[in-house]
Amino acid sequence: MRRKSLAGFADKVADTIKDSVAVFLAQHSLDEKTTAGDRLAAMLYLSEFSEGTRYAQMAPEIDPIFGPQLTRKNAMVEYQAA
Repeated sequence: MRRKSLAGFADKVADTIKDSVAVFLAQHSLDEKTTAGDRLAAMLYLSEFSEGTRYAQMAPEIDPIFGPQLTRKNAMVEYQAA
């Protein structure tokens, strides 16, 4: 019983932290004082990180804008080729 309670508490803490990070990324992506590159990076991180947060429904709207060419794997291949 105690382990189950502890596991439930740990899951709740992890979900709260993940949601807080998603809020930070969302706010950072909308901050006009932030550079365009940092805002774009925050939006892309949010699109990958948002599953299970209040921003999960936004991810499908963000991903098609940039397409598969901006996946981490493709970015690394292009970086190594340069």
